[in-house]
Amino acid sequence: MPASGSHASGHGLSLTSTMLPQSTSCPDHVTCLATCFSLGVLIYSIYNKGRPPFDCDNNMTAFKRNVEQMSRNSSTTLGSVPKEVQEHVRNLLSITATLRPDVHMMSKISFFENVAAMTLQYLDSLVQRDEMTKSQFFRGLYKVMSKLPKRVVIQRVLPQLCLEFSNHQMIPFVLPNVLLIAEDCTSQEFCDLILPELKPVFKIRDPIQVVIIFLQKMDILLAKTPKDDVRDHVLPMVCKALETPAEQLQ
Repeated sequence: MPASGSHASGHGLSLTSTMLPQSTSCPDHVTCLATCFSLGVLIYSIYNKGRPPFDCDNNMTAFKRNVEQMSRNSSTTLGSVPKEVQEHVRNLLSITATLRPDVHMMSKISFFENVAAMTLQYLDSLVQRDEMTKSQFFRGLYKVMSKLPKRVVIQRVLPQLCLEFSNHQMIPFVLPNVLLIAEDCTSQEFCDLILPELKPVFKIRDPIQVVIIFLQKMDILLAKTPKDDVRDHVLPMVCKALETPAEQLQ
């Protein structure tokens, strides 16, 4: 690797950009904890257009000079790194390895919590949850759905939701999410993926909240459902609802 010269890809990270400060003075003391320095460099670079905190351009002399400067300065200018994580990144870039948080500590920082990933993990474990926990999750899912990519929603979330249709008591919590997905679907996607799952649900009268949710979202159903299916499935559901004496429908 050349000692100097420009990077082939703009502000790419050079080898010396992510090297540990300890590697110049006491390489035998480089530990797993010390490697978190490279994590700090990576986070810094992500938020500063690919530029590392200092770029030695693979020049070891320049690297040693930067290490000496770091040892004299108690803090590092963090540029565009978000404020809520600046202190953690500053600690990662500390010249003193023992001041750096380890990977386990970094994983506990709320800044790194990925709502989408956590939601999918929870979906995968739904079979282990009781009905109360499930209902609370489905209430919250309605607010999180917009943060998930459409492909993930259709391929991962929708099938899990539809499985819950077999439990009538859970439908009032699941159905709003399914109809929210329907809003973002094309008519073809709705007909292929959602309508077949809804047809049995149209016939359900208990709990009454199922019918209420359908009536509240009638605009979506009429916009997405083919005319023949409106006649055969949606209108019969509406007629049955009108015959229902339940106070909620009055």
